[in-house]
Amino acid sequence: MSEVLSRGGVALLKREKASLVAATGLIFERLKAISQDISLEDSLISYKGGTWGDESTEGVGYPVLRSSNMRGKRVDVSEAAWCEISNKQAEAFSLESGDILVTKSSGSFDLVGKAALFDDPNDGNLYLFSNFTMRLRPDRKKVIPEYLAWFLRSPQALSWRFENQQTTVGLRNLQTKEYLKQVLPVPLLEIQEQVVNYLNAVENVNKESETAKLPEALEEQRHVVVRIEALAARIAKAKYLREEISEEIELLLAAELKKLRYELLDGKFSKRKLGDVTQVTAGGTPSRDNPSYWNGNIPWIRTGELLDGDIYSSGEHITEEGMKNSSAKLFPKETILIALYGQGQTRGRTGRLMIEATTNQACCAILPTPDLLEPRFTQYWLRSLYYEMREQNHGGAQPNWNGAMIKNIEISIPPLDEQRRIVAYLDSVQARLASLRELQSATGEELDALLPSVLDRAFKGEL
Repeated sequence: MSEVLSRGGVALLKREKASLVAATGLIFERLKAISQDISLEDSLISYKGGTWGDESTEGVGYPVLRSSNMRGKRVDVSEAAWCEISNKQAEAFSLESGDILVTKSSGSFDLVGKAALFDDPNDGNLYLFSNFTMRLRPDRKKVIPEYLAWFLRSPQALSWRFENQQTTVGLRNLQTKEYLKQVLPVPLLEIQEQVVNYLNAVENVNKESETAKLPEALEEQRHVVVRIEALAARIAKAKYLREEISEEIELLLAAELKKLRYELLDGKFSKRKLGDVTQVTAGGTPSRDNPSYWNGNIPWIRTGELLDGDIYSSGEHITEEGMKNSSAKLFPKETILIALYGQGQTRGRTGRLMIEATTNQACCAILPTPDLLEPRFTQYWLRSLYYEMREQNHGGAQPNWNGAMIKNIEISIPPLDEQRRIVAYLDSVQARLASLRELQSATGEELDALLPSVLDRAFKGEL
């Protein structure tokens, strides 16, 4: 089998399950060897580009289906656009059950040539198709519409799609004449129906796929698909377990930090509020409307750059003027930063400045007090509170932290030598867990590469 087919199959894995990619690719390739081949154009009564009109509100004019309505093998009529189009024009661009829509133009390379089957929902509306799509009307004496729709969803059709696009004005456009020249196998209608039933069962993860009637010549392909389906299930389970282990690694460090914090708070060393022993403050953001405030030489840190490590650089910089005309402050090296709020897992993450830098107002800064607190001891202490404080909800629906909360954090203050010993111990724990995480990452990459490799071998007849 061709290298192009393998590439098409691997590309399809981005949105289709492996067993379905294997089933369509293997079945249609085998059918080519045992059936009559005709061009896509010869399998049609007609093909036609779509239309558009002045957009209107729902119920005014006609519903027009676009590429965004093409979901899976079928067209979804919900969220159709409504346009004012004349009745005569609507007749010419109407859809009927069994028609196939194909995306002609799109900003996405992968969407051009995508096909979906239209089933009339019989809701009283006459559905049209947009000017960025093309209607294929199958010749039912030659092909069952659903059979053709399955072929156009196969690795073979994806390969043709990639080979027959040209780019103009930021869009990717299908070269229609070349696209229609692609060859598809056309067995007897009875066999086409069997193929449709089989592929529907594979898509629906139905055990009938193992017993559904197929020509004897396709039994070997069925067995290969069963093996790939079983392998894909094992790979999915392995990925799930790997993700669970990755989460456990993160929680192991959190548990060790929390345990050590409780031991220190219950111990003999003095305890103080963080705001009583060091200066706790926040940064600021110069106005974006004044260009002279930005792209200077002063590093400006955002919460997304706080990754519980050391900070040596920043994604943005501000000027002296920008700092003077905002609440931004220049913090010294060894300042510990903590995110008061941010997207996803950002809130509560920390960073240690290894450069002088400013920050935005979402970063809370704990300035260094080298005679009392080792900066990395302070950082580990804050990290030990990450999960607990994320569970707290302050300010209604937005669970942000604030400077007062940071100032009120109780911290144990052992002698500096003891703090450094604790930091060294936690560094060793973190290093061991980092090694495990690297191993997990490598395993994940191997798992990600496994299915494409299996499909490639299947399409080359090596399974």
